[in-house]
Parts: sequence; structure tokens; C-alpha cells
Amino acid sequence: KEITPTPVNVYGYVKNADSVTLIAAVFELKKDEYITSAKQIEEFAKAKEYLLKFAKDLYLNLAKEELRNKEKELKKLESDLGSLESDKNKFDKMIQSNNNAIVSINDELLILRTNLSSLNDELMVQTNQINTMEEGSAKEEKTKYVRDLQKSIKKTNKDINSRENKIVDLRSKIEKAQVDGIP
Repeated sequence: KEITPTPVNVYGYVKNADSVTLIAAVFELKKDEYITSAKQIEEFAKAKEYLLKFAKDLYLNLAKEELRNKEKELKKLESDLGSLESDKNKFDKMIQSNNNAIVSINDELLILRTNLSSLNDELMVQTNQINTMEEGSAKEEKTKYVRDLQKSIKKTNKDINSRENKIVDLRSKIEKAQVDGIP
């Protein structure tokens, strides 16, 4: 009805070629009578307009489908970006937390090392006193006190080593987070 008041047969094909779509059509008015630009000028113009509208609708449908696919892809990328930003924030917080822990542990190490130095000085004084003492209960008490000092020194050394290892571990985690970035 858009071309002629009487029904017509339309023979056509649509072919995709690289970045274009080719559309070809033949309009048959009656058996073996086709619309041509020379004979049926009005019908030819209407057929041409009809074919252009068909091509435009086809292109719009393809473009809409492409847009839907790109929107889905964009939504996925935005989701991935949000996830990556969240991971980065977690890494930044972990790095800050580890840096704060390192500062705190360094303060503890300063106290432990000062305490260790005092214990070593006390051990030296007590050992010298034991060496000059006569045998007896006073020397035995002093020897027991020296053993307790040695145990305290050993424990303080373990505490220092433990905290130094903790700092190495924290720094390793910070470095890994900075080098690897977001996993």
C-alpha cells in the first residue's frame, strides 16, 4: 500500500559486507512486470523511499543492539573499576596501618633495648661482685639473682628479635602492596 494500491511481490536480499550492509530489492507489479525508474516513475520513487526506510530501520535496530552490548560492557567495566578502587582503598588502609604499627614497634624496641642495656650493665656488676665474694649463702643468693638476670636478658633479646621480625614482615607486606598494586 505504500508503493501501489495493489499488492506487489518484493524479491530482495540483505548482505553484510565488512562495515556495510547491502540491500537489494526488485518489486514485481504483475507477473513479469517490474518497477523501473524509466516506466513507473511514481512507483519507483515510492519503492525507493520504502527501501530507504527499511534500510534505516534495519540500521537503527543494529545500532540499538550495538548500544545495548556496549552499555553492558560499560556496566561491567564500571563494576570492575569499583572493585579495583575498593581494593586500592583496602591496600592504602593496610599500608597506613602497617606504617603506624612499625612506628609503635620501633618505640617498643627503643624501650626494650634500653632495658636490655640496663640488664647487661646490672649483670656485669653482679657477676663482678660474685667473683669477689666468699663462698656462702650470700654468694648463692647473688648467683640465683644473676641467673634471673640472664633469663630476663634472654627474654628481652627474644622480644627484640620478635619485634624486629614483625617490622620486616610489615615492611614486606607494604612493599608487596606497592609493587603488586591491586591484585
